[in-house]
Amino acid sequence: MKLLYKSLKVAELHIIKGLLESYGIECEVKREEITGFAGQIPWSECLAELWVLNDQDFEKAEKILKEQL
Repeated sequence: MKLLYKSLKVAELHIIKGLLESYGIECEVKREEITGFAGQIPWSECLAELWVLNDQDFEKAEKILKEQL
C-alpha cells in the first residue's frame, strides 16, 4: 500500500478514488475525520490521505492523477 495524495478536501479525494477505481485501481481514503480539526491543530497534520492498495498499481495511479489534474 502506498500513499498517493493528501488534501484537506475529502470530497476531492473521493472523486479521485472513484476515478482510479474506474480504471480498476483499488484505493482507500484514510484520516478523513481529522480534517475537521484544521485551525485547532496545524493544517499539515489535518490532511486526509488517498492510498493505493496494490503497489503494482501505484505508477499507473500517479500517471492517471497527473493527466487529470
